[in-house]
Amino acid sequence: MAARLRASGAVTVVPPLLGVADAGPPFWPSVAETVGGSIGGLPRWTAWWDESDVAPMFPDPQTRRVVSAEQPRLPLSYYEQKVPVPDGWDDAACGYLLFGPPYEQAAQDARERGWDVDHVPGLHLHQLVDPDR
Repeated sequence: MAARLRASGAVTVVPPLLGVADAGPPFWPSVAETVGGSIGGLPRWTAWWDESDVAPMFPDPQTRRVVSAEQPRLPLSYYEQKVPVPDGWDDAACGYLLFGPPYEQAAQDARERGWDVDHVPGLHLHQLVDPDR
């Protein structure tokens, strides 16, 4: 079954469960620990969406391969962390480059901080698609 899922493009993990009953009851902690330890992080972010949504973000298949190979598989807790913000961090000269509608709120936040905001229409990785612009 795992091979069929992989062939269809699904990210598949099959944890070894042979020894999960060795510790005795309750069995579920051993199962949960084994499964959790087999994962090592979320799939790379380019695997989160359909290929038809991700492919246009890259200028060509080679760039896609290079960027995808550099993506770490991060644990969910990576995205749940609150980053401490030192006092005065945004008093320095800052700017925000807006590529598209999903980032309008971030651009508005930058404007409210007094930052320069420029808009270059594009997608999430537009700096790869049109680096000269």
